Amino acid sequence: DAVNNPKPVQKPHPPLLIGGAGEKLLLRVAAQHANIWNCPNNAATELPRKIEALKRHCDSLGRDFEEIEISEQCVCVLGANEKEFKEKWRLARQLLGGVFDLQRTAFRGTPDQVAEQLRARRAQGVTFFIVLFADFHAPETLQLFAERVLPALHQA
Repeated sequence: DAVNNPKPVQKPHPPLLIGGAGEKLLLRVAAQHANIWNCPNNAATELPRKIEALKRHCDSLGRDFEEIEISEQCVCVLGANEKEFKEKWRLARQLLGGVFDLQRTAFRGTPDQVAEQLRARRAQGVTFFIVLFADFHAPETLQLFAERVLPALHQA
């Protein structure tokens, strides 16, 4: 019964994104209600298992799994070249290494390397990425991503 003024334009409501990785309750709620399920960064290494759990919940609820878009919260460490990447990687480990398991989950490297990593994740079913750039969205990094990574994603 939460107040929502002004009312949303979309009918019946704006797309609902539910994020989390709990296989018993959270993924069941996502299967029942979400338009988009977001896999948190700390569960990214378990993505295939989480997707299977979501599918099982969809089956048990009679919902078409294909109605749910899969997204992932991710960290990206991007450098224009190998030298720049190595410096950004060193800083990312200092600044974010205590919060994120960068070694196991970060998309990282040069634009070609990051594009390849994103394509591999897309092959697993992820079509929507929520990206935290490890340099906290420096304008040069955003421009590099837009000019070199995104076009490479569209080529595949």
